[in-house]
Amino acid sequence: FHIIAPTPEAAAEALKDRVSGLVTAGGGEVRALQDIEAGEGRIELRIEARLGEGELVGLLERLRNAEPLLIVTSLSVAAPAANPSAAVSTPDLDVRIDVAASHSPA
Repeated sequence: FHIIAPTPEAAAEALKDRVSGLVTAGGGEVRALQDIEAGEGRIELRIEARLGEGELVGLLERLRNAEPLLIVTSLSVAAPAANPSAAVSTPDLDVRIDVAASHSPA
């Protein structure tokens, strides 16, 4: 259930790698990653990404089933204005997700 790493910083990097991999595996684009201050034994991360609607659903499913256990603490979704010259009117979504995990030293 824990991210095993020698330091909280190493655990945060492992979490960033894991979550960004989950985003890109579904075809999404990671825009930004940011550490969030967390209590001892816990790490938190804010990820900003651009995803299609189906990609967002897939990402939430992958986060739910991820090991070690990840907790989505916040989710924000914004739909940018549609591009009038686009042939298909299914805009990507700007998504911000806060994810938390527990950390245990190696």
